[in-house]
Amino acid sequence: MVEFEKRQVATLHGWHRSFCLRMVAGRASLNNPGRMLALQRGSHTQGVVLKLPEATLEEELGLREMVLGSYQPTWAPVTLDDGTETHAIAFVADESREKFEADSCVETVAPLISAASGKFGSNTEYLLKLHEALSECSVEDRYIAELANAVYRLSRVATCDVTGTSE
Repeated sequence: MVEFEKRQVATLHGWHRSFCLRMVAGRASLNNPGRMLALQRGSHTQGVVLKLPEATLEEELGLREMVLGSYQPTWAPVTLDDGTETHAIAFVADESREKFEADSCVETVAPLISAASGKFGSNTEYLLKLHEALSECSVEDRYIAELANAVYRLSRVATCDVTGTSE
């Protein structure tokens, strides 16, 4: 859990969510790689911005977000839900890294996420927790919702037996 001083819903301009980073550990494996979330250039997205305590800022960001080196921390413009314009650090996909995957469309990513799991749980759980957390903040993200629905449909198909009934 990250320690923060303030939390607020905001719109991030110029970036959108994307499951564009290949994951082979944690909630995936070499045999069943999954995908990890990042931000990619284009459009906009809503989310939650956190004000972190200065005393632990570098440690929190380094440990939580930079450990794999797949992100580029980038100052980006945000509009807080009260209308205030400011900037926040956004962790965008480093497209020069080996783990970057250009194709992050729902049709490509859903089967990967639904099949991947590792010592920290399933990739599906990661996606569904994100979807739930966004919903709890009244944030709608069409890409995340479509991906969650596609993964749910795939999991329903996987639990059907040969007669077509659910187990």
